[in-house]
Amino acid sequence: MSAHTRGQSSAPAPGTADTIKAVGYWEKRYETEPEEKANILGYAGALRRNDQLDQALEVLRRGLIKHREDREIAAAYGKILAQKGRFKEALNVIQEAQPPTQPDCKLMSAEAAIHDQLGDHPARATSTRKR
Repeated sequence: MSAHTRGQSSAPAPGTADTIKAVGYWEKRYETEPEEKANILGYAGALRRNDQLDQALEVLRRGLIKHREDREIAAAYGKILAQKGRFKEALNVIQEAQPPTQPDCKLMSAEAAIHDQLGDHPARATSTRKR
């Protein structure tokens, strides 16, 4: 029984049978319906957990092109950009996805984490943006 089915929060390690199985499962779904949001996020997440960050980044980039206004895809894309050390690009993606009138707490959290990685003062993470 995998950690996921037992209700534990830790994901299987990269390269394990569970992780490879998840990549295969989501890859099939994604290939069948590549524009479906659940398949984009599922496949990219499985790739990320298997340390296939470049592939996950490409899946999310394509997904963001198809779903330009989707905050969840933008947040996932920004997080992987940051994970790859592309902090400024990640910040731009997340800030573009953030609606100024109704800020999304997940995007705010991701933005704050990126500012932290950049060594920016915490007040900058909540500053107003110029568009």
